[in-house]
Amino acid sequence: MRLFSLFKKKDENEYLPIPTHMKSILVPVGDKNSGFEATGKIKCPCGNECFEIWESNDRQIVTIVCTKCKEKVVLFDGGKHGWDAVMCGQDGLDREMPSRQFFCPECGENAFRITVYISSPGIVDFAENLSDGDAFTLDDWVNAFDWITVSLSCEKCGWVDEDWLDCETA
Repeated sequence: MRLFSLFKKKDENEYLPIPTHMKSILVPVGDKNSGFEATGKIKCPCGNECFEIWESNDRQIVTIVCTKCKEKVVLFDGGKHGWDAVMCGQDGLDREMPSRQFFCPECGENAFRITVYISSPGIVDFAENLSDGDAFTLDDWVNAFDWITVSLSCEKCGWVDEDWLDCETA
């Protein structure tokens, strides 16, 4: 993989497929992270790990709100994040559809810990698909992931959904 030798590694997570919009909130966990997949917990810059979940378009737009500082982040937007959105410009989502808050089906609470899994074809595959005139650069490879899975765990009762969102984006 000569392509990697073109870059100087800034930190140990630089070659993980963590999308740009998640760089400050996704903390890698486990020992299976690579240039093709990354798993991490979501942690607010304030240090909190519990979030309210809001979704629309059948979970194709997922916004999280920190239960401590109320920071709001779009965790996933199928019209902006992932291979088809980045490489093909596909966005067929209804931006006028209101968001609904998600509540634990067991206890009714609205505070969750979040784990995200990202799968990527990798930087080499992305580079092979670049062409002159593209609106993106090689640095955007992390945004062209091909799968995302979001797992939720209720802070109050411990209810878990391992694939609350399980979406192919390519």
